[in-house]
Amino acid sequence: MKAKNIICKLFMLLCLVGLFELGSMKNVHAEMKYSKILDGMNDIEDITEETTYLITPKETAVYAFYLKYDTDKDACATLYNDKDEVIEFIRSSSKETPHHVYLKESKKYYLKISKVANEKYAVGGKVWIKLYSRTIDESEFETSISAEGNTIYSSTGHHNLDMEGIYFDEKARTLELDNFHGTKTLNIMMNALYFSADPDDVDGKNVVNIKLTGENSITLSNPEDTWAIYAYLNVKVKFIGDGVLNIKFDNINKESKYEEYGRCLISGLCDVVFDGPTINVEEEWGNLVDTYSWWVPYGSIVFKSGELNVKKCTDRCNSGFGSILLATYIEMSGGVIRVDYEFENGARQIEEFWDRDTFYSIGEMKLTGGTIIITGDSRITSELGTFRSLVSGGVQDKGVSVLKGDKIDIANAKVNLDKTEYKYDGTAKTPKVTIDGLKEGVDFSYTYADNVKAGKAKVIIKGLGVFFGTKEVTFDIVAGKDANGSYDGVHGLKVGSKFNDGKLIYKVTKEGTLDGKNVGKVTVVGLKKKSLKKVSIKSILTINGVKYKVTAIGKKAFKNGKKLKSIVIGKNVSKISKGAFVGCKKLKSITIKSKKIKKFVKGTFKSLKKTCVVKVPKAKKNVYAKKIKKAGFKGIIK
Repeated sequence: MKAKNIICKLFMLLCLVGLFELGSMKNVHAEMKYSKILDGMNDIEDITEETTYLITPKETAVYAFYLKYDTDKDACATLYNDKDEVIEFIRSSSKETPHHVYLKESKKYYLKISKVANEKYAVGGKVWIKLYSRTIDESEFETSISAEGNTIYSSTGHHNLDMEGIYFDEKARTLELDNFHGTKTLNIMMNALYFSADPDDVDGKNVVNIKLTGENSITLSNPEDTWAIYAYLNVKVKFIGDGVLNIKFDNINKESKYEEYGRCLISGLCDVVFDGPTINVEEEWGNLVDTYSWWVPYGSIVFKSGELNVKKCTDRCNSGFGSILLATYIEMSGGVIRVDYEFENGARQIEEFWDRDTFYSIGEMKLTGGTIIITGDSRITSELGTFRSLVSGGVQDKGVSVLKGDKIDIANAKVNLDKTEYKYDGTAKTPKVTIDGLKEGVDFSYTYADNVKAGKAKVIIKGLGVFFGTKEVTFDIVAGKDANGSYDGVHGLKVGSKFNDGKLIYKVTKEGTLDGKNVGKVTVVGLKKKSLKKVSIKSILTINGVKYKVTAIGKKAFKNGKKLKSIVIGKNVSKISKGAFVGCKKLKSITIKSKKIKKFVKGTFKSLKKTCVVKVPKAKKNVYAKKIKKAGFKGIIK
């Protein structure tokens, strides 16, 4: 019995350290859920439903993935790394067709099985993995780059680095185009790389960055040049930088057999990432960015930021309008893609075209951000599809903005202001307006309203060209202070604000307005100038164009006015607070002109000498005399 317990405990320990993996599990890693584990090499797994497998290789190697369909069942698979990034798309076949992928020991990968978008087939088939090769050779990452028919870089040792405007940084694996102007296809070749891999697993050796700096161009005049950039094989091309690349296919020849091939910005069995630059294509036909091959399903397109503008997309190919993006996996999280369609071959029917969608993915399509603008002939924009995936439910649209039509209401566009809050200072506020993918003066114009005074200011955007209508967006002008002391262009100082006239300090108890319709109120709260001998409190003050009535004298307002001999209190004062004259030992007279004081609080005249004289209006002498004495004044009242 003891031996049995020891064996059980040992078995459990082995499971904990990962030498054995048991049954079906559920977990979440990098937002990827899985329900099954596929770790047994050569074990054939029957597919009965859409599911996700966790794969944790026991050793680093190149593995062969197989996916086989049955007579009436089919499926496809997508392999992700632990960051939820696509490594490989696997399409089923009737034969044992391998997809080679390099995997790292103990790293987590996820194989997602999906149903194909065809009602004739239920989800099903078989999937399995075989270890293909335990070693990879550096020669498999050999890279060569050529431009204008010359070799810019070759990892085998041949270099030609003297071409103007183009340079390859071997260490950073970055091809920089800095005001480069080419006339031939730019080639990026990794001929021996037969497997796909997460760049992190191979130290980025399968990546070539294309950094755009300044204004660059590739203008093709030879009809045989159908690609501006050709990338092959299993290489991941990343467009980076903040420059511009202008593509022009100046090689139209309807008699050429190459005309039917279309014209591509980039093609080949590769992955493409757009992250930063602006790429403009003057005219294209066929598939613009094509990383897919029917006989070898490969190639993803990820659009993170930047712009891709196609000024004219035609149906010059007999097959019709090609997809702007064609890949086994498409992802868009930011940036702008803009396409303008135009019929080249007359009034054809859209139904004639085999690929009737602007974005076409054999596998999944994740759209989480960015802007897509599709314009052109109404027959095209109304009938041509926008997104298509051959995976059931493969288009995941969760945030991309799509503007489509021969005419587009500007109200549907997302407007960006470079600043949405200003501090009022009396000047007009004019935030810069941008709309992703649209050009000011061509697609829209704008004006401002209510953009001086504090409050909600407006920007009115008006559509131009294919864009029509108007759209209002607002921004805030919050309390500040202009040259007049106004915080919003209407009112004077805020309640609680303090100011002085060089002699006395005042506190605002009611706001006034610049137009004079509302007169503010203030209380005297202190002496600005301690050496004053005489003080005269005005009935009304005008500060920065705003009128204020002086309606009160605050507590201990004249405290320690040791040199004060006389004080005159204006006609609008209705309250004198306790201890207002504390410390005024030399004060000889107080003249009260106001008839509005209803009460003199006890302690108002505290510390004044008996020789001090208080002068009051004749009409109020009897009333005031009683109240002043009751408040504790022992001096003379006249």
